[in-house]
Amino acid sequence: MFVGEIVRLLEAEDRLERPIDELHGGPQLPDTVREVIGQRLRRLHPECRQLLSAASILGREFGLRELAAVAELDEDAVLGALDEAIKARVVTEAPAVGRLRFSHALVRDTLYEALSAGHRRAAHLRAGETLERFHMADPEPYLAELAYHFSEALPRGDIARAIAYAQRAGDHAIALLAYEEAARHYALALRALDLETGAVAEKRAAVLVSLGDARARAGDEPGAREAFLQAGAIAASAGLPVLQAQAALGYGGRMVWSRAYDDVHLIPLLEGALQALPPEPSPLRVRLMARLSGALRDHPSRDRRASLSAQAVEIARGLGDPATLAYALDGQYSAMMWPETSEQLLAIADEIVALAQEVGDEERATAGRLYRVNSNMELGRMTEAAEELEIVAEEAAALRQPAQLWMSTASRANLALFQGRFDDAQPLIEKAATLGERAQRRDSVLSHRLQRFVLDRETGGDPEIETLIDDAVCQFPTRPVFRCALAYIHSHRGSESRAQATIDDLARHDFAAIQRDNEYLFSLAFLADAVDALGDVRAAAVLYDLLVPYAHQNAINTDEIGTGSVSRTLGVLAAEMARWDDASRHFQDAIAHNTAMGSRPWAAHSQHDCARMLLARDLPGDCDRAHKLLVDAMREYERLGMTRWITRAAELSAAV
Repeated sequence: MFVGEIVRLLEAEDRLERPIDELHGGPQLPDTVREVIGQRLRRLHPECRQLLSAASILGREFGLRELAAVAELDEDAVLGALDEAIKARVVTEAPAVGRLRFSHALVRDTLYEALSAGHRRAAHLRAGETLERFHMADPEPYLAELAYHFSEALPRGDIARAIAYAQRAGDHAIALLAYEEAARHYALALRALDLETGAVAEKRAAVLVSLGDARARAGDEPGAREAFLQAGAIAASAGLPVLQAQAALGYGGRMVWSRAYDDVHLIPLLEGALQALPPEPSPLRVRLMARLSGALRDHPSRDRRASLSAQAVEIARGLGDPATLAYALDGQYSAMMWPETSEQLLAIADEIVALAQEVGDEERATAGRLYRVNSNMELGRMTEAAEELEIVAEEAAALRQPAQLWMSTASRANLALFQGRFDDAQPLIEKAATLGERAQRRDSVLSHRLQRFVLDRETGGDPEIETLIDDAVCQFPTRPVFRCALAYIHSHRGSESRAQATIDDLARHDFAAIQRDNEYLFSLAFLADAVDALGDVRAAAVLYDLLVPYAHQNAINTDEIGTGSVSRTLGVLAAEMARWDDASRHFQDAIAHNTAMGSRPWAAHSQHDCARMLLARDLPGDCDRAHKLLVDAMREYERLGMTRWITRAAELSAAV
């Protein structure tokens, strides 16, 4: 059979899996395949071949009505002329009534490539005008075809019509969550704009903003930023403040909380757009202020971002626009992710979800739910956090955007680590890294490194972890959590001098280099364990005073890592200073808190650390209590597969 012969030739060429675009001309065909197809086509009557050439303009699948109009024949004549092609299996009936389909995309491509460029353009123009005439009452299902035909007709066709249909097709694809398709349509609009004369700055900037948005939703972060940068430059030069603001916001990414890191464009773009806008309150001004507060999260002072986000919320409440207020609150949440604001942040998250649901903003609702997960985990309300995370996973899947899918997956990985489900955590960690590469590359790399560090801390076996964390110290100079993690690694792998040097460097001005943000508590937890391993009593005293206000909290961040109850860390530090009563109290609180949260690894660690403290204190009865705690810890370590910790607990038990 004809199709079978093509497939066999493709298999011989080892090209069976090569992609074929069903509308656009595919890549150059292998000569052997072209010859086989050409031989079969030449056996057909000239009238039939001519109709097939016209059909190739319409695509892999085509309607008899449209083909008849393009060929200027009636439908019966078209069907009669194509009867020969149907018998030869060059075309087959399509599922929809009145439509046919080329038996293989290569057949269509061969016919299409045989047409001259001029013939193609004229035929595309006729096809576009025919579709436009037939579907004027309801063009939406045909926007992609209309955009394609009018774009391919250029420069012969109507430039304005090509631009308009390409934009409408892109907008329609966005509504259908077909983001890659939308980006292709906006790129067609840009190509058409290259041919238009006159004042096109506003049109070009608007299309570039749409293109950037589509690419961002599709997970093409570099491509999105390139489009937004171009749009911002055009808008700023042409005095188009609204488009300048939209470009700056788009360049900032899908997440309001994203830091600027070492990006030299983000903060200037946001600040420049703010200056260009009229001074009166507006939704765009609110959004720029909120997004700027997130971009400034690397700044050592919390004052500016707190002030910006508070002003944005105040203005948004005055505007009475729920969507704008939800965005402003999103910025306020990110600006205020401090260890002392968990309850306040939970209230903000609740309001974001309510407002987003009111206006049907699914993206903002998912952000609010993730914030709920984060705040509930910080407060130790793990049941509420887990239930909310299930909803987040469903909403992220419905949105089909890599940014939300990454956040959802990374958060599920973190919860698995926290609960000791290490076999579940490992594939989730890697899946999150793959998703994040397309959406929030810098943040996903950071999250991936930290989660691998925690997995190695608990189960061992990662030969690359020291190199990865050492590299992250250089790659993320504004994130001291990696220096804290590296100090932990060095202190437990026999590199005491390197660990001490890191601790001494961080300890300047009472550890002021470690910002009091969402990473503060678990950063200090890593340092505390390193300080304990080194016997650094002076550093332990400073860290204890810094952490004691947060004794009731859980040191965790949704998409990164957690170290359980802060009381465990305080117990370790108090024991290092021989403050036995404080240490005993903190460890009892930590055991109870971690057990209640279902954090099996950290409950076992709290038992293990408490046993070490009891043996060091050595009061009557302490050895018996230590032995019981170690037995319980070792049982849990064994159930969780934490071999490294079984060995450590067994060595301590032998000393008892």
